[in-house]
Amino acid sequence: MTAQVWKRATSEPSVTFRCPWCDVIGVSPIHGHIDNRRDVWLLVSCPYFACLRGVMIHVPHASPWSTLETSEDGLLLSGECVHPQQPKPLPVGSG
Repeated sequence: MTAQVWKRATSEPSVTFRCPWCDVIGVSPIHGHIDNRRDVWLLVSCPYFACLRGVMIHVPHASPWSTLETSEDGLLLSGECVHPQQPKPLPVGSG
């Protein structure tokens, strides 16, 4: 499964991805970002309201977040960019 990043001047930044916790596919707003040398990390949450667990999206070799513009096509990322890739199961009674 891939992830699609959307950052355009005309709308709020968002990511379409499959949640590694519950397997729901949907769109999430970007809640935060970290610029780390040539890479950008995005903090998003699962689009499914019953899950809402956090996910980090790795955008390798990206421009700094402030200058990144994806246009109408978005930026397609491989599935390995969504972290955690193999989440640990939650303890019984915690979800």
